Amino acid sequence: MSYLGAAQSLVRARVYRVPTSGWAASDTSEPLSHFPPGFSTAIAVPMARARLSAVQSARLLIALAAFGTWAGLVLLVGGAVGTRVGVMTALAALATPALLNVHLSVLSEPLFLTSLVATLYGIVQMTDPGLRARGRRQWVGVRAAALTGLVIAAAVMLRYVGVAWLAAAVVAALIGPVDPRRRWLTRVFRCVLVTAPATGALAAWFVRSIRLAGPTSVREPGLYGNLGETAREGLSTVSGWLVPTGSGTSSQIVAAAIVIAAVALMASAWRQRRGGAAAVAWLRQNVSIDVYRSASLLTGVAIMGAAYLVVVVASRALADPNIPFDERMLAPLILLAEIGLGTTLALWWRGRGRVAQLAVGIVVAAWFVESGVTSAARVLYALDDGNDFAGSDWRDSPTVAWVKAPDGGMHRVLYTNWPAALYFRAGRASHDLPDVTDALTLRRFRERLERNHGVLVGFSAPNSDFASPDTLASILGLRPIARLSDGAVWELPSDSALSK
Repeated sequence: MSYLGAAQSLVRARVYRVPTSGWAASDTSEPLSHFPPGFSTAIAVPMARARLSAVQSARLLIALAAFGTWAGLVLLVGGAVGTRVGVMTALAALATPALLNVHLSVLSEPLFLTSLVATLYGIVQMTDPGLRARGRRQWVGVRAAALTGLVIAAAVMLRYVGVAWLAAAVVAALIGPVDPRRRWLTRVFRCVLVTAPATGALAAWFVRSIRLAGPTSVREPGLYGNLGETAREGLSTVSGWLVPTGSGTSSQIVAAAIVIAAVALMASAWRQRRGGAAAVAWLRQNVSIDVYRSASLLTGVAIMGAAYLVVVVASRALADPNIPFDERMLAPLILLAEIGLGTTLALWWRGRGRVAQLAVGIVVAAWFVESGVTSAARVLYALDDGNDFAGSDWRDSPTVAWVKAPDGGMHRVLYTNWPAALYFRAGRASHDLPDVTDALTLRRFRERLERNHGVLVGFSAPNSDFASPDTLASILGLRPIARLSDGAVWELPSDSALSK
């Protein structure tokens, strides 16, 4: 809703506004601030140039981003350990349910994953120890830093968590090979090139958002607890990635075994890479493996993965308690892990015994089949019934039909627990509901309903972001004017007056 609504507002009025607002606001739209403007801006381009609808424009961008991500994986991994491994890694990513799922809805993740691959490529360029060994000039690392800085600026405008790519690129700029005569000058220059575009873009956006929507419009800093539940959700997400068709304790045990085996494989590959001149000479016998590039790729994966994990955990603890560790949030980590595992397997595979190769091959093949079947089922469901608010339960909602009816909510001011449903299915902007039920908030909410002659549209599907519509209606003494199979509509009694 925020992405599409802001894109429509940008095309029509040259401003970023979202088609919903808080219950205390006088307008049913508000400035975009909670999310950065990158995805909305990208959606607006085909809308303005090709006259596409907002949804069709988003679909086009998601498809192009998917192609860019998978093609980038082939080039990135293929350049380090061979084209065949690059293709296999890209196919594994394509089959991963967590990565597929973020491409089935209008989300910024597809473009963000493309920025991940592009940033990783830049980090590989900056940290490649073969630059000096191949006699390459040092300006290649500087050029990579400049291009990476532009990619990261786009990433932070897509998602605020893109600052993780900024942190990783700064580390890469500091540890990358340099000319001994200009060691610190080169490092500082690369850091400036990496950081300047992103910090400039973020600063401009934060100043604009604070000026229009207040200092807490982006995120409200604080110390938020209950991290244990979020961590358990993250472990469940990882377990679902490693064991796509399983659930419960057994799947978690299998997932733990896979993690242990993967760590052992990585350690083995690392020892092999550190085995001195003999190991390097042995690897070079396989012309498809670039020893320097593969080492730099694994280093980049480790830096980006660690930076992303730190930023996500810090954001959950200090900025937003509603950040879930679900498939959407952990999709970048999953993609980085698959890049690292694909590269590691390629380094480990050569020279291993048939039994070891067969055992690992069976595990990988079983995972690929399970993931592919799970992903295919999700695609078929999306094509058959619709995904998210395109689903039949929302399309055929009697509550939405009441809002669209001329004698229903067409001409009323709406307050609801699902603003996105009314935006997508009824084409209406609306206010949300209070998230607390203290006496002062309830009194002011009642005043707002009376002043605007508003109605409370409550869907039966719960939304943890807001107080229950039934609870609000009961406490405020609202009169039901429509009871439907998937919700209800309430208004203040006709004789209600605050003075009484």
